[in-house]
Amino acid sequence: MLIIDAGLGLFIGPIAYYFTLESLSVISLTLLFALVLPVSTLLAQSEPDRHRPDAARGGHAEGGGTG
Repeated sequence: MLIIDAGLGLFIGPIAYYFTLESLSVISLTLLFALVLPVSTLLAQSEPDRHRPDAARGGHAEGGGTG
């Protein structure tokens, strides 16, 4: 049952999100994205560097690391 719920969420979630955005006015969309962008920027900056491929070596992508 959990697998079915997860599978439906993967397909129905984006469709419902699209229809919700489609029903909003231009002013509401502008306000929504004006509020979401700063929050997503803060979240992206607060992510640790573990997603960078050079972070495990302690160096930089430009070749400035120890090696």
